[in-house]
Amino acid sequence: MSRLSARWIPYLAFIVFGTAIPAQADPITITGGWVGFEAPSGIDPPYGCQLFGANSSLSAVTWLQQGFSAPGGGVFNLSTSVPLSVYFSQTQTEVVNGVRYNNVFPSGRVTFDAVPFIAPVGTEGMDFTFTTPFTMTGRFEGFTDWNHSSPPLFSVALMGMGTSHVGGSFHDGKYLGRYAWYTFDPSPTPEPASLLLVGTGMAGLLAKRRYSRNRRPSRL
Repeated sequence: MSRLSARWIPYLAFIVFGTAIPAQADPITITGGWVGFEAPSGIDPPYGCQLFGANSSLSAVTWLQQGFSAPGGGVFNLSTSVPLSVYFSQTQTEVVNGVRYNNVFPSGRVTFDAVPFIAPVGTEGMDFTFTTPFTMTGRFEGFTDWNHSSPPLFSVALMGMGTSHVGGSFHDGKYLGRYAWYTFDPSPTPEPASLLLVGTGMAGLLAKRRYSRNRRPSRL
């Protein structure tokens, strides 16, 4: 094999293998949809999620691992980490970065970092709903088998932002949250590539301004 052809092997390998994986691995900014669940009662089925991003549509079941409660006049914090799964052996159809996957067993976890707030003093028996902003990060994967023993069909990072909601009733001096849901802001979070373009654009404008200033004729 000639030296020239051998030198091109790494580049050909990158073209063949390196371009096939990023279509599945590119992070997805969630710009629509929701995640919702009820506090666990032992008989109520869990709620689910429907997430939308660029060329992506993801759905799964969520399992709440903690309830939300706060004393009247105390701090309410809706930050939580929620696993994504399926209900028993039901499969889902997922669209990830433009690729459609049928009969998928989804898995993953999303973490909501919500802004804490002070709950006002309530009255006994009153119903309530509170809202506060959040940012979300997480990972979503799809498998061909229920126990996830095979390699994932896809594995993508998730990010997003929006408004968190909690509702319930006030009893014995405490707010007891019965359900919560998170809705996503349609304004996408700036990605690193976009920030780089903005930065280089600003640098170009400053350089142009400095260049034109230096070209001005000096006054005697």
